[in-house]
Amino acid sequence: MTSAMLQQQRSRTVVVEWLPLLDYPYTSIRTLGEGTYGTVTLEVLSTDVDAYRRGDDKVPRFAVKRFKVAADEDEDAVAADATREVRNLMLLKKSGGACDTGVACLIDHFIDERDGLYVLVTRFEPGVTLRQLSANNDKRRFTVDGGQLRRILRSALAGLRYMHAHDVVHRDIKDDNLIVQNYGTASVHVVYLDPGLGCVDRADCVAQNVSVEVYLSPELLTRRLHNTGADATLAEFKAADVWTLALVVRGVNGAPFPYQEKQFELLNALKLEYAAAAQRVERVRIALALRVAHDVQQKQQQLQREQRRHTELATRLRQQHLAALTDMAAQQRTVFADRQLTVLDSSLYFTGPLLSEPSGDSTSNEVLGKMLRFNWRQRLSPLAGMMLLDRRTAQDPQRLAPLELDALVALAAHCSNGFVLSRVTSAAAGTSANNEISVLE
Repeated sequence: MTSAMLQQQRSRTVVVEWLPLLDYPYTSIRTLGEGTYGTVTLEVLSTDVDAYRRGDDKVPRFAVKRFKVAADEDEDAVAADATREVRNLMLLKKSGGACDTGVACLIDHFIDERDGLYVLVTRFEPGVTLRQLSANNDKRRFTVDGGQLRRILRSALAGLRYMHAHDVVHRDIKDDNLIVQNYGTASVHVVYLDPGLGCVDRADCVAQNVSVEVYLSPELLTRRLHNTGADATLAEFKAADVWTLALVVRGVNGAPFPYQEKQFELLNALKLEYAAAAQRVERVRIALALRVAHDVQQKQQQLQREQRRHTELATRLRQQHLAALTDMAAQQRTVFADRQLTVLDSSLYFTGPLLSEPSGDSTSNEVLGKMLRFNWRQRLSPLAGMMLLDRRTAQDPQRLAPLELDALVALAAHCSNGFVLSRVTSAAAGTSANNEISVLE
């Protein structure tokens, strides 16, 4: 068995082993998603197909992700990506193998002997993605009411707190990776999907320097511009997750993105052009190597032209990339720097149909504003955000409940995970009763 068929990765006592499965036990029902990584399908056990088709809602359902190897990809690289995702899901399991309800639940992983593909099986999470919810808002002209959005935000913060407590940084939070369950009810719940880009410690996060750039937090964007990413701390990566979650939740009711994406649209178009040029170079090289070209000299000249074009595009791509990141950093600073916002004022954003209260709920706006503080050390932690939402919901803005205060003080004393809660006071201690939960150095 080759290294591509069997790969082990040891991290924090977790061993990921890929073994071939001879008898595939599932039957595909429908495709859930498809991308460059491969496909995700809804499947049930083959023994449960008849019951599922009869409408038995107790039949276990699974989301099966199949990692495909593209023509220009190395199989070992695909195996490493699949292994990383499995490792993260294993680390997120509770003692005894139980899964938290706020994150995807790993069921199995193996190599399908029928086609040699790496397969990842997780519990199917019914519901709608946050993107679908936002798309419905645009189409049906309704907004998520304040109570619902507050519950969505709190549930998302709870899931993020769980991941960070296990030192797993998601790194790929976006509206497609958040499933909203029981929407419209008091038990609305959020589940995080696809932690494949996640990292588990500082060294791993630095090595896995991949994330959706348009969602980059100011501190990680600055590091990328100045090539100082190797100095980033685990706390910075966790704070970046908080930043991204706030940007995503703000979009539920159509709040504008805090900076224009035109530069990134140009960059993506250039990336496609660059990839096409690379493919043309490779095709000519193959023709020459196999000596199938009728005119070798002409093909050699063509190869030289394509290589020059490829080099020119590589230079343009680097320049455009730098321009996009620089422009984004300038816009971030314009909007967020030196502003301690409790409500994200639409006047700070670009032209268009703007909302002065993007979430439709003042309490959610307050929490989102604190999650989007420019200085990551002052950014709200997931636990502090949950407590602030609970405190406002309980209509007791003057002081924390004793249990909450004890939890905050305990967390403030435990700063090894990066976030420290301070300025927590209580009337009982003889200080100001108007407490502010903040994240400080």
